[in-house]
Amino acid sequence: MKKNKIILVVAVMMVFATILSACALLTQVSGIITKKVASSISNADLKPEDVQIAMNDLVLRPDDLPDEYRIPPSGESRYANLAVINERGELQGKKYIVATGRVDGWRINLVRSNKEDIAPSYFESTIEVFETSEGAALAISPDWYKAYLTEGEPPTLEDGCNIGNACLLYHSSKHDPATNLTTVRYEVAFTYRNLLVWVMGRGLDVDVTPDYVLNAAQTVYDKIVQYESGSK
Repeated sequence: MKKNKIILVVAVMMVFATILSACALLTQVSGIITKKVASSISNADLKPEDVQIAMNDLVLRPDDLPDEYRIPPSGESRYANLAVINERGELQGKKYIVATGRVDGWRINLVRSNKEDIAPSYFESTIEVFETSEGAALAISPDWYKAYLTEGEPPTLEDGCNIGNACLLYHSSKHDPATNLTTVRYEVAFTYRNLLVWVMGRGLDVDVTPDYVLNAAQTVYDKIVQYESGSK
């Protein structure tokens, strides 16, 4: 009788251990599935048709900058595929659109309001929307991105750009012997999902720093991430 009780207790313990093991396995599998689902959601491209509605708010705007800027007359407009064709030429423009799956874009110009501010005198910002993140990655690659295709002396690429999925920081300068003034322009381009953003700050060398332009680009990135969070 005592032996039977021992056998029964052992059997119950084995069943209980099996149940615990099954529960642990189920929890582990559930966690893996949850992580995979969350990963697939977090890596999903933004819907081009939704971004098209909001893209004028996702470029750099006057309120995004610490100094006072204004939008000049006709200073912002849709950056449609036709504009790309006009800029690059019909053949290269259409090749770019087909290769990258470009959908649409928006462009804005900003002018510094106060001459005494130590800040770029001029900003330009664009956002381009692509069908997929692969298209955006191709658009910023050496095969298609404008900084790599500049005729004559190319701009100088720099380190220190860590915005979005891929990021470029580069600058160029021009010295005027007649006035002894040097104008510089710093440009930041970054991709996020299926978007390509470009921010350019230009002015006298005393007014323009890479950090100022990088901070402006970071602000645009933050707006896009906030938009993405609100659209889910």
